[in-house]
Amino acid sequence: MTRKPILFIPAIMLLAAALACAVPGETNPDTAAATLDTAVQQTVAAGTPRPTVPVPPTFTPAPAINVTLQWPTDTPGPATLAPADTAQPAATSQPAAATPTVEALSRPGGELHAIHFSTPPAIDGDFTDWGDLTNTISTAVYRPENWTGPADNSAAFALGWDASALYLAIHVTDDVHVQTQLGALIFKGDSVELLLDSDLGGDFASTTLGGDDYQIGFTPGENMIGGPDAYLWFPASQAGRPNAIVSAHGDEGGGFYLEASIPWSVFNLAPSPRGRFGFAASVSDNDTPGAAEQQSMISTAPDRRLTDPTTWGTLVLDN
Repeated sequence: MTRKPILFIPAIMLLAAALACAVPGETNPDTAAATLDTAVQQTVAAGTPRPTVPVPPTFTPAPAINVTLQWPTDTPGPATLAPADTAQPAATSQPAAATPTVEALSRPGGELHAIHFSTPPAIDGDFTDWGDLTNTISTAVYRPENWTGPADNSAAFALGWDASALYLAIHVTDDVHVQTQLGALIFKGDSVELLLDSDLGGDFASTTLGGDDYQIGFTPGENMIGGPDAYLWFPASQAGRPNAIVSAHGDEGGGFYLEASIPWSVFNLAPSPRGRFGFAASVSDNDTPGAAEQQSMISTAPDRRLTDPTTWGTLVLDN
């Protein structure tokens, strides 16, 4: 990206330009970090906007497409952390309760396991490397009145890991595929989302998002707008397209198969066997052709709330 030289502009001209360029932000009905219960997904990546291209009313399965997402991003600044807890009274004669080890910590949204790969899976839309997809998603957590059951939106998936990356393979069952967006607005169409708390032991009881909590999404895209895409919404200081590899193709209905490889550097992590993290996997659904709307969401965490990591589940890295 070519950077333009910085010019001196009188303050009055800057004020006029700012007023002329102000654009109302998007509103995401799924809760957010910056202002609770509004959109974390408001931040749009810097750069030239992609043109909006009309989307066909139905989804035609396409051959698998491999896309390496390596857009340059600005150096992230410090994350905005939640205020410190209120000071506690001085200790009494009662002995302090023992702090549980990370190995004993588990969040209420269910426990998932990532298998260890000695050879990384090929991110090519072919699930031969994975075996059975034993994990499922079929609980509506957002606008459940729009979810009519597993045929409307459900998923089977598996997770894997090695020293380099976290891997995802997911088959989403959907009766109608709709995705008109790329980048920061992919949650307004058929898409997959992962939530990961990289410091489970450090802020296990924290009910607010912090700089160690990550929200990343993937979509197979739509034929008219070209292939898979991924976006990192939170931490906001790191928002943008992550360095990830994504491959996807449609199934015989309106669903899709998607594989992704996310380097641990995206989460600022160095993994180890039996590592435990806060985690939830979710799928957003849109069944109105040509529309951009998050009509419902299903999740592995039945009480999932984006801005409250204590409602997520737990991810364990198997040996």
